[in-house]
Amino acid sequence: MRLYLITILLLLTTAVNLAQATIAVPDTAYGEGPTSGGEAVVEGRLLVDATAVNPGATVRVGVLYTLDPDWHIYWHNSGQAGLPTRQDWSGDLTTGALHWPAPHVFSEAGGFIITYGYADEVLIWTEGVVSDAAEGEITISVETSYLACAQSCIPATLNLTRSLQIGPLFQAASNDVIAAFRRHREQLPQSVESLGITIDVAVSQNAIRPDDEFELAIAAISCAGPPNDSEQCE
Repeated sequence: MRLYLITILLLLTTAVNLAQATIAVPDTAYGEGPTSGGEAVVEGRLLVDATAVNPGATVRVGVLYTLDPDWHIYWHNSGQAGLPTRQDWSGDLTTGALHWPAPHVFSEAGGFIITYGYADEVLIWTEGVVSDAAEGEITISVETSYLACAQSCIPATLNLTRSLQIGPLFQAASNDVIAAFRRHREQLPQSVESLGITIDVAVSQNAIRPDDEFELAIAAISCAGPPNDSEQCE
């Protein structure tokens, strides 16, 4: 039994160490700030899921934010306070919409203020298309601004940049970079339709005025469930 316990503890320690491993990026692709008590509370790293790409290829690029305990930054809808995190991409890529993992809900001011954002770590990314005429190497740059909050809130802006080689073949980035993109892709919000679910809502009265009391019923029906449920999704 003792041997099994030691093995489990070793496995847990290894998992924690792997989760906290720092992804190496070029100096120009790293930034930190703001600071509190003389220490940076947020680190930003510009990640690319390839080390070389062919002309016309699509590549994932994003900023990995690593936050000190008790600090958080905000989702694109920050809620009743805060400021949305921003990324402005430039350089030799044509980029699309940002992908935002599902946020945490933060209750502030004794529950009177609800905000949405991220603690610990989050990767916010987009896809970029390389020009068909690209050759040699291209430059990828991003300016990201955000509001970091704990007991107080401090704004920060990072300017990150790195180069990417152009070659005949697409060469994937290191395993830790690919794992970061995969891990955060799995955290993307999904629509109820994509999950095979339909939602029905019923309210006890047609019109609701301030201070009215009413009843609300919400039913989630699985379209992949028993036949009786599936029929209601058609």
